[in-house]
Amino acid sequence: MGIKMLEAVQYCDFVGNEIGDISANGLLLGDPSWKYARAPQDEKYYITNVNITDNYFHDVAVEYSSGAAISAAFPKNTEISHNEIYNVKYSGLHIGWGWDNASEAGTINLNLNNNYIHSILGDGEMTDGGAIYTNGKTGGSLDNLNQMCGNYAYDIGNGYGVLYPDVGSTYWLLENNVVDLTTTPMWYTNRQEEVVPKWTNIHVPSIHDIVFGVNYSTTDHYTNAGTDIQYRAPELYPTANWPEEAKNIIKNSGIRPAYQDNFNFGIQEVYFPGSKLISVGESAEVTCYVTTSKMMTYDTSDVYVYYESLTPSVATVNGSGRITGVSAGQAMIRITFVDGDYARTYDCEVFVS
Repeated sequence: MGIKMLEAVQYCDFVGNEIGDISANGLLLGDPSWKYARAPQDEKYYITNVNITDNYFHDVAVEYSSGAAISAAFPKNTEISHNEIYNVKYSGLHIGWGWDNASEAGTINLNLNNNYIHSILGDGEMTDGGAIYTNGKTGGSLDNLNQMCGNYAYDIGNGYGVLYPDVGSTYWLLENNVVDLTTTPMWYTNRQEEVVPKWTNIHVPSIHDIVFGVNYSTTDHYTNAGTDIQYRAPELYPTANWPEEAKNIIKNSGIRPAYQDNFNFGIQEVYFPGSKLISVGESAEVTCYVTTSKMMTYDTSDVYVYYESLTPSVATVNGSGRITGVSAGQAMIRITFVDGDYARTYDCEVFVS
């Protein structure tokens, strides 16, 4: 793991840090197996008043695929907010343990707000997680709900749900979140099953007292088999042509301006403008659109780029990205960007006629 904050962690700030290229979890707050973890009665054993904000977690769970960017056991009075989370094999935020254990956890006043979580759970290797995943009963009440508000979740693979209160989850408010699944019109599980994406997943009766306010999503597909769920369907914008309210949520999510200069976010996404069509003997350049955080254009003038044809019998490519058609068929050109300490690989489809 990158950071472990164990046992009675109190009045700690973890702010403005970068955690990347981590084998397992990015950060763990509280060990759920500790004998005082779940609902300590003595204040000296509380996990309380912790701020985990304005951090950049990326390339997490590189080898141990079940790792999350941030995992937290049973904290009180804690903010896990304004973080950016990118390229994680499993969940962005993984909160709580205990499934449908009827015993109340000590968790109260936990805010998971204004996080920007994107490009996670996408390779189908891990499922049953979410951009934000909660598990087990928490403290609180309908008058004092734990919060999952103002988050922006983009490009989330899965099989279950993006904002996902799992078995036993209680007393959560979900409001003013934006879920964009335009890049994932279908999900593929680790068994390669096709699944229609769900923006939320409340799938058993032990999940109870979850309150939904106004949210925004490119899909309104969901499951609600919970108990005393105050469900409200999201405002639906299938093409992500967001209203101003949603745009402001997106703008305010993630790392705040005071900490932005701590980071070089680097290449995050590469988009290809449709399939490339060429004829046998014809040549053309690979074209792509390279972006960084919040899909802003990224300058690649100082980035090393390597090209490789995975099907040279159909199309070849030279060192500058010029493709030449060899025979009719479908080819795949692999492009690797070496940006500082990170190599990011993307595939471009080419059809030769």
